[in-house]
Parts: sequence; structure tokens; C-alpha cells
Amino acid sequence: PMVDRVLVNGVESLEISEGDNIVLYVGNFDGLSSHEIDVRLGDVLVPNVNLDISQEPSRISFDAPLAPHAQLSLKVLAGWKGWADLGPVSKAEQPQPQVSIIYGGAQNQITGLTPKDGSVFGGAKLRIEGRGFHMTSELNNVTLWHISGPASGAAAGACEITAASLSWIECVVPALNMSHW
Repeated sequence: PMVDRVLVNGVESLEISEGDNIVLYVGNFDGLSSHEIDVRLGDVLVPNVNLDISQEPSRISFDAPLAPHAQLSLKVLAGWKGWADLGPVSKAEQPQPQVSIIYGGAQNQITGLTPKDGSVFGGAKLRIEGRGFHMTSELNNVTLWHISGPASGAAAGACEITAASLSWIECVVPALNMSHW
């Protein structure tokens, strides 16, 4: 099996965002049905994948789900036939089981912080809500920055991440560097 082209909202592209309509032009998927196809964006298994082999070329379509905003691998498992070759998409001469895409512009979106304020001596639990975080805590990085005073724009400290999902991060705020005060 192979993937020949990737269309994002009708345009050939490898830049994908949540909610985009994705169509993969595929070959050698005959004998398979939609429920036998696994599409992965990084570690995220894409739900509601539709395989249409009645058209020429055959197509897999889906709406891009919530996933980390980063450079991710796109992989397609064609049931018992194995991993699809994405070499034609990346113009590789050898078969490639994945192709790199840019997801969400590679920028996280923050929609909320709780609590809004806390001690500069550290220890407060901070919850950051938004989109595009990594599910694995170690892959996330939260740095707090000074936004006023003589150290404006300088790093104040790194938050120790204790848990994460695609839509939130929890971390413990460090004692802030106040040497400039």
C-alpha cells in the first residue's frame, strides 16, 4: 500500500491544523475497509477515518483531530497489508513508512491559567489549559518569564511538569529568580 498525495482542505500540503479536512490519495488498499485503516499523527490515533476505494484514485479522508502542535509523523496502517509507503509524498527514492508534517503551525494555544496569581517563593500548582500540548509530560516545557521591571523578558524559572494531556498541563511553580529586585 502507498500514499501518493496529501490534500489539506483541497490543497496539496503537509501543514495541518485541528479541524482541517484531510484527503490521502492511496493505492493498493483494495480488499480493505475503513475500520481496518489506522492513521496516526504522532502518537494520536485519528478517529472516523473513511476509506473510499470506489473512486480512482482511492482515498482516505478524515478531519484532523486535536494533536500536539509540533512537527509530527503521519503514518497509515493498511490493515493486514502493513504500513503504507509515504515515499511518493516526500519524493523519497526508498519506501518511507511515515512523512513529517507541521501540525497546528507548531505553536501551542493557551486559553486559561489557574490560579491567576501565587507566591514568588514557589510550590504553587499551576494548570495551563489550551491546545496542542504533548500527552507525555517530558515532551512539554513551561518557562515562566518576567513581564515587567528591570528583568522584563528574562526567564524567571522553569515549571516542573507533573501531568499533561493534549488540552492541559499541570506543573509546580519554582521559586522565582528575584536577584534583580
